[in-house]
Amino acid sequence: MTTQAPNIKFTAPFKPRVRRIGPGRYLVESASKPGTGHPVTVDHCPCKGFSYRGTCSHVALVRAVEPAMRSWYDQATLPVPAVPFHQSVGYKALSECFA
Repeated sequence: MTTQAPNIKFTAPFKPRVRRIGPGRYLVESASKPGTGHPVTVDHCPCKGFSYRGTCSHVALVRAVEPAMRSWYDQATLPVPAVPFHQSVGYKALSECFA
């Protein structure tokens, strides 16, 4: 007697995209409507789930990633120390070429 394997379709879990749109504000992709997003803060979301329960997966996701994203953006926006051009590496390389 032979048995046939059931026809099971495996799909990857949905991984919503999160994009920072301002200080403390994020755009989180909707799982029910991929390609659309919700503007979310750590304590508010305009989705139906939040209006029913007072919390939702979008807010939970933002609470989970917000500290890391905030520190990354803070580091990315640090002022770069100004170096006079004549002391820069580029100037030194150019002066060596024409010496």
